[in-house]
Amino acid sequence: MKRNKKQLVLLLIKLFFFHSLCFSLDSDKGNAIHYKNPNLGEELSSYKKKVQQNLYKNSFVSVLKGIGFSELEAINAYISLASVYPLEILKDRGYLILPNNIDKKKIFAVNVNNNQSVILKKEKDKFVTYISSAELANELITSTNDLSISKKNIIKVDNNYEDYNKKIVIEESIFKQGENISQKLIDINVEKSKLQNVIKLIKEFIDPKKIKTGTIVKTFTDQGNLKAFYMPITKKKFLFIYNNKGFYNSKIVNFSGIKSNTSKILHENSNKITRINLFTNSNYQVFENFLNKGESIYELLQKYDIKNATINNIFNAVKPYYDLGQMRAGKKLEVILNYNQHLQGLSFKIDQVTKLQVILVDDIYKVYFYKEPYKIKKKLTEIIINSNFYNDSEIFNLPRSIFFELVKILSFSIDFQRDIKKGTTFLVLYEKFYDYEDNLIATGRILYSKVLLKSDLIEMYLFNKGGKEEYYDKDGKSIRKTLMKTPIDGARLSSGFGNRRHPVLGYNKMHKGIDFAAKKGTPIYAAGDGIIERANFYGGYGRYIRIRHNSQYKTVYAHLSKFAKKIKKNVKVKQGQVIGYVGTSGRSTGPHLHYEVLFNQTQINPNTLKMPEVEVLSKNELVEFNKKKTIISDILINIKN
Repeated sequence: MKRNKKQLVLLLIKLFFFHSLCFSLDSDKGNAIHYKNPNLGEELSSYKKKVQQNLYKNSFVSVLKGIGFSELEAINAYISLASVYPLEILKDRGYLILPNNIDKKKIFAVNVNNNQSVILKKEKDKFVTYISSAELANELITSTNDLSISKKNIIKVDNNYEDYNKKIVIEESIFKQGENISQKLIDINVEKSKLQNVIKLIKEFIDPKKIKTGTIVKTFTDQGNLKAFYMPITKKKFLFIYNNKGFYNSKIVNFSGIKSNTSKILHENSNKITRINLFTNSNYQVFENFLNKGESIYELLQKYDIKNATINNIFNAVKPYYDLGQMRAGKKLEVILNYNQHLQGLSFKIDQVTKLQVILVDDIYKVYFYKEPYKIKKKLTEIIINSNFYNDSEIFNLPRSIFFELVKILSFSIDFQRDIKKGTTFLVLYEKFYDYEDNLIATGRILYSKVLLKSDLIEMYLFNKGGKEEYYDKDGKSIRKTLMKTPIDGARLSSGFGNRRHPVLGYNKMHKGIDFAAKKGTPIYAAGDGIIERANFYGGYGRYIRIRHNSQYKTVYAHLSKFAKKIKKNVKVKQGQVIGYVGTSGRSTGPHLHYEVLFNQTQINPNTLKMPEVEVLSKNELVEFNKKKTIISDILINIKN
């Protein structure tokens, strides 16, 4: 009986994949579709994609119903599987692993690539997904025991995509008195080349000169790129302008239209996410490459005898998400060839745990974001200063990424040149990310830090305030100041503010800033949020950047070796953002940063600048913050014990 049942299941699975491969979109010719949109090709392509997705869904649901699942159970299982791995790729490479009592035990696995499997287990009304090796999945599914997540080499997958959506930053910008439309659009990150196009779209519905002071513009940005913005034109109508594959379009919407359009922006990439590497396949060869200085992607791919037409198709597929033409030298790029030595796709990192993967599917190159699932483990490191913070952090095995992040955060409160002495103690609680095989893949956030100075104690806690994570001191005050005390890592204060003998000119001269000696190429940070007023070669200052932070404060950075990518006049920068690199351009005797703070157009001493906190938590937020402090305290006690 069991043997007959297994044969039936295998037949159903084969029919599922055969049906998926043989189905033709042309079979839908009988349905008459009428389009009002003149862009017929795009509409037809979208329609075909929906039909194809329904095919995969219906076929998979049919297989599960055939082995005893209800229709609702089968649909929920499909939704969970599709959120972890694209079924359009799975269709010609996967198979099911089933328990002996599938009718009672609603758990099964899908072997994806002979190496990894997705386990789906029914919990209440939905199916929870786990990832493990194919071997372990087979062992767990056929076991009579319940699935245990405490198993070392299994990982539960979060399918809510909250991590990805955090990249979409939602902000409000208010029209100030005397501010014109061009200034406002630059302020919200509209590219200079698209400025006139966006102004033209606005003028179709409203006279920019009649926009009132105090009008709120709501913006949506993804990693610094403007996705959309909207503003009111009447009490019930809004002008909604959005970026569609590099081109801006506009529409008038009501309140419900705002909700549906913003929801689409927040979730538009959720169906492009995979939690398993698409190129883990024995039929593929993966070649690692590093882009050479002066080398283009075209030149790199031509080494693999890839035709220009194919490269153009790759560029067009990736264009809405990433500009391959702007890929910098030193970037690691994986080129994947199939068993015929034809290009199967490309893969490269866009952050610590995410790769952009473009893969050939049904003769079309498609883009997916491979977000590697991970377990989070908390790590506590104590560092006691003996020589300097950089060297001692390495001795105490603090990861470099955590060190640089910690320096950036503490720069709001600590002068690393004067405050750090021998015996100063640092305590850092941070996250480490591990894959399902317990291999370390990346470091995460700093959750807590304590610095024991000679005459002071500085603590900071990571706290989520209204959906935005910031660091606060033990009293609930933001550690972000108006300006950072030290806009550079690991530098030595080589010259202070005031009269001095000029090292080049040879006579006494007022030094209207402070100098930090550092190696050429050391990153320089924006001391605060602001707009770049100037970024060019400026006489004795050499390569020079000036940032306007508000109506009173500006900062200056001079003698740079080069500017950071996209740093130019009128660009908006965030506090802690890299804007340039230490050099010795202009009138200089060696590599250093000359740093100035201007208050009402006059240079002042940065070391004596009084910097007020940006914000304090409200009473209700303070209650939640104190709960967070208690949780951190418990974690510290548990780790120490």
